[in-house]
Amino acid sequence: SVRAYAEQSNVNVVVDTDRSAFKHLRLIGSAPLLNRTLMNIATNAVKYNRPGGEVRFRTEELPCEGGKARYRFICDDTGIGMSEQFQKHAFDPYAREGKASNTSFSGTGLGLAIVKQIVEQLGGKIDMASVEGEGTHFAVTLDFAIDNAGRNAASAAGATAQLRRKRVLFAEDNLLNREIALAMFEELGMKVDAVADGKQAVETFSASAPGEFNFVLLDIMMPVMDGLAAARAIRALPRPDAATVPIIAVSANAFQDDVERSLQAGMNAHLTKPIDPKKLRDTLAKAARQ
Repeated sequence: SVRAYAEQSNVNVVVDTDRSAFKHLRLIGSAPLLNRTLMNIATNAVKYNRPGGEVRFRTEELPCEGGKARYRFICDDTGIGMSEQFQKHAFDPYAREGKASNTSFSGTGLGLAIVKQIVEQLGGKIDMASVEGEGTHFAVTLDFAIDNAGRNAASAAGATAQLRRKRVLFAEDNLLNREIALAMFEELGMKVDAVADGKQAVETFSASAPGEFNFVLLDIMMPVMDGLAAARAIRALPRPDAATVPIIAVSANAFQDDVERSLQAGMNAHLTKPIDPKKLRDTLAKAARQ
C-alpha cells in the first residue's frame, strides 16, 4: 500500500478530507479506475519525496453542473519536484527525469500516462504544478452521476453479479490500454489472462481446459496476428467451447463495415476504444446471457 511505502521511506501521509462536508454520497462511477488514478499519483508523490517529507490528500465537492456531482481530488507533496522542461513530458509513457528516488519501488513507468488517459476517458481533467526542489501539486476533477434512489446502483450490481469470478482472455498489444482495461475487469470481479498479440491469444486458449475461459476479448489491430485472424483461428479449433465462447472485438474504429468484419470473423460483439466501463459491463453481461 502507499502508506507502507511511505513508512519505509520516512514520508508522512496526511488525509484531511471531511466527508461530512459532502452533499452527495451516493454516486455512480468506476471505483477501481478512480482508485488506480489516485494510487498512481500517490505512489509518485512518495517515491519522489524526501526523508521527513509529506504527502497531503484532500477531496472537495464543487458546485454541481448539469445534474452531476463534481469532485476534485488533490495531492500535494514536499518532494523533489520537476523541472519546467520535464513537466512538458511528465504524462508521456515511460517518462523519467533521471532523478534519484527516495524509495526502491519500481513500476512500469506508465503511472502518470495511465492517470491522464483514465481521467480523460472518464470525462475529467487533471492539473499539475511543480516547483523543482519544493514539491508537486496534482488536482483531478471528475463528474459523477448522482444516484438519489439507489436504483442505478442496484441495476449495475445485478449486471456485475453475472460476471464476478468469470475468466476472460484479453489480447491487447498496447501496455497502457491493457493496464486500463485490467482495472475495468478488476471492478467487475473478473479473472484476466492478458496477452500481447493474437497468436498468443490462440495459443493460450488452445492450452486451456475446455470451458476455462468465459470470454475472449481481442484487439483488432495487433502485431504477429490481428484480432480478426485470431478469432477465426479460435473458432476453427477442434473443441466444443471454441464455437460457443463469446469473442468480443475491441477497435478504435466504429464504422459499420468494421463491425461487420468482426461478426464475419466469428465475433459476437464490438467494443470501441477507448473502452467505456459501463459499455464493457453491459456487453459482457449480454454475451453471458446468450
